[in-house]
Amino acid sequence: MFSVKQGDTEPPLQVLLKDANGRAVVVNAEDVVTFRMGPVSSGVGVSVNAPATVNDPLVGDVQYDWPGGAPAPGLYRAEFHLARVGGDELTFPGDGYIDVKVDPALV
Repeated sequence: MFSVKQGDTEPPLQVLLKDANGRAVVVNAEDVVTFRMGPVSSGVGVSVNAPATVNDPLVGDVQYDWPGGAPAPGLYRAEFHLARVGGDELTFPGDGYIDVKVDPALV
């Protein structure tokens, strides 16, 4: 589980995109990678749908940087979405979600 405090802009949520066989997924220059996250409590809906940063396209190293700070405290499910120029769409992880916990800030 990834943890961050409400309002923090660091650390980024960083992952390596991998296919079903565990091999790195190459992110091409024209591809678009998006970070999506929604609350576990509602079961549906997206509270974050924003561009992700590609750190190293050859190994599928991507991250989300929390611009404006992490959202309201709670448990969230997250994923990265890869849209290829040719129209292919891929979601990571392919099975399940990235669990995210946002703790309340003390101030």
